[in-house]
Amino acid sequence: MKKLDFVVIGTLLISSFVPTLLLGSAESSDITVSFDSEVVKQLQFGADGKHLVEKDGQFNVIEIEGDTIRVIDSNCVDKLCILQGAVSDAGDMIICLPHKMQIIVGR
Repeated sequence: MKKLDFVVIGTLLISSFVPTLLLGSAESSDITVSFDSEVVKQLQFGADGKHLVEKDGQFNVIEIEGDTIRVIDSNCVDKLCILQGAVSDAGDMIICLPHKMQIIVGR
């Protein structure tokens, strides 16, 4: 390898960290829970525990533990929202189709 190759590699390596330094890390902190596009609850990571979310006889029990959120109980017919498991990254979602409920992890 030539000297110029090391300069190019070094420049590319350093420039790969610039977006993280300028924009910050993508830590997830806001959690939005909605039924049929209507926001019913705003939560934060760090509010550890179980949270009941219900509307018109439909309910989902959400558990926040550390930096993850998951559905642990629901009265929907297929229970796929429970099987989706825990999410934690910005942009992650948990969907319950029978209840038209969605949990969105934001920034």
